[in-house]
Amino acid sequence: MSASKKTPYLVIGILVASFLFAGAIGGFVWWYEGNEKDSARNASDDLAAALVDNDASAAPDGAGEYVSGMREYFGPIKEAKTVDVRQVDNYSETTNTANDRSWWTSTLYLRTERGGALVLVTFADSFDPRDAEVENIRELNPKKVAEGALTAEQSERARRGFKARGGKAANALVLDGTFPQEN
Repeated sequence: MSASKKTPYLVIGILVASFLFAGAIGGFVWWYEGNEKDSARNASDDLAAALVDNDASAAPDGAGEYVSGMREYFGPIKEAKTVDVRQVDNYSETTNTANDRSWWTSTLYLRTERGGALVLVTFADSFDPRDAEVENIRELNPKKVAEGALTAEQSERARRGFKARGGKAANALVLDGTFPQEN
């Protein structure tokens, strides 16, 4: 076979290889992102159960100290439920900056002795999509919760509870028990 007869086969082979490579990359990204979201949801659900059961050992990595701190701040927690899990991006407008990153967050709805509450759980960056280590937890103003995340009853309870607690969101240092506030 001459070089001119091999050219179409070579072009077709290159195109097929390119499509297979692009498909493999797309499949990997889809798998990776899906596992990260599942890990964040599972960790949030574990934290919710740990809060209700008052069991710091059942909390995900990085969240153990929040169990007692949140129960100290909010009082006994009667119900805790993951209501939202999302990826947050802080990509800059310029290209190729070292500050570009994304991370996962979840929102928990709590029904507590001191009223309804929302907490935002932030997960640390990780190369392992199955690793969902809690980096930070803070109270979320009910006005900032994602639309559709709460039922009407949960939303009303969260607004009333937030107002009853002074209308100021508790930060991580309060919720982990480092600087407890008087109730």
